[in-house]
Amino acid sequence: MNETRTIARFAHSVAFESIPRYAIDKAIDLLIDQLGIQIACATLPWSKQIARMVEALGGREDCTIAYYGFKTSPDNAAFLNTCFGHGFEMDDVHMRAIQHPGCLGVPPALALCEKLHLSGRDLLLGMIVAFELVSRVSLVTGAVLLRRGSNTHPMNGPFGIAAASARLLGLDEEGVLNAIGIAGSHCAAGLREYTQTGGSLKRLHCGIPAQTGVRSALLAREGLTGPPTILEGKFGFCRVFCDITELGPMVQGLGEEYMFVETAFKPYCTVYFIQAPIEAARRIIGKHAPDPKRIREIVVGTCEEGILHAGTIVEPRDIASAQYSTAFSLGLRFVKNGNGMNEYVPRNLADPEVLEVARKVRLEVDAESERVYPVRWMSVVTVVMEDGTRYSERVGALRGTQELPMTREEIKDKFRALVAGRLSRTNAEALLERIEDVERADDVAVIANLLVAR
Repeated sequence: MNETRTIARFAHSVAFESIPRYAIDKAIDLLIDQLGIQIACATLPWSKQIARMVEALGGREDCTIAYYGFKTSPDNAAFLNTCFGHGFEMDDVHMRAIQHPGCLGVPPALALCEKLHLSGRDLLLGMIVAFELVSRVSLVTGAVLLRRGSNTHPMNGPFGIAAASARLLGLDEEGVLNAIGIAGSHCAAGLREYTQTGGSLKRLHCGIPAQTGVRSALLAREGLTGPPTILEGKFGFCRVFCDITELGPMVQGLGEEYMFVETAFKPYCTVYFIQAPIEAARRIIGKHAPDPKRIREIVVGTCEEGILHAGTIVEPRDIASAQYSTAFSLGLRFVKNGNGMNEYVPRNLADPEVLEVARKVRLEVDAESERVYPVRWMSVVTVVMEDGTRYSERVGALRGTQELPMTREEIKDKFRALVAGRLSRTNAEALLERIEDVERADDVAVIANLLVAR
């Protein structure tokens, strides 16, 4: 009981000095990764569409939009930069919580810190509060929401973002509590029908909670109140949307253990359910180099949710649905030998060789993958050739997870690759230097100013 207030008390009272070094370092890693993704995805077609809409709205010129450099209000900046940060399925993922902490935590905190001229330590604190609370709420409710057909980010995200935003705005504990309560009435369904038939609106699914979380805190600052039991109450979020009454894991160890550090970085530009199948296929290709034209069948063993989430679409009609298609993604791997921004492009959607392989993919529930989900998102891939030869690989841990962590240098190299051609090399290195030195920044506007293409 009283989980909402417990979360509000943590958000209001946690001191930067009390946060362990491992959590601060992870937050900096997530900041590097997320800002690189925002810059890389800002010029994608759907990102341009959303950017035109936000720029046309006008408003206060307080907060910088990544890559473009125009300024807008903090809620609109949080919305648009988060859409960029979730713009191509390359952002991080917390597997147990089934959530994207990075793109939900970074843009809202950076927008408010820029507007208020707060320090780098304030930025890290706001990010960490958002990362942790977004992850903890989704830890309890994420799997249920996903199975019922809702995306977890628009549903779970507003609570943690509102709490972190309220902290940055300097609200007292009651103000933080009100911000969380208000956020509960902003929750959007985020329906997952795009996993069945496509649609670029998926790119909005993290921007929606970023915007509403900031707005909830701003409304609380003006005195609007919300129910202090929005998470656990009779008509609260967890009962109404999930039929869940046991919320203990949401607050267990809160402030003592930081579970957001489990967040994994993605090696491939797809939903995380497809990451292990791609890696298994990559290993098969590396060892055996099977001729795609001589493949009879590709059997993908995965968890049941992996089939529901990424096993329906075979011949995608747009890039978003391609990134949610296990079959098409494996077609790209076997024919194009890649699953990055250069492979998920319109011309490949109709590539006959890619589609020929995609039609040969069959998904089935693998008992071991089902047993370990969602702690691990495992998969086993078996390629059956026309002559009966079989090649099989099981992947249980990917580069970028806690088991196989990426080093800071690897994360920086990913950043450099993402921003190449979008930022000058000089500006890219200057931005990296500022991010790594963020704890000593008196005003994070120096970071925001370096996000602009020059």
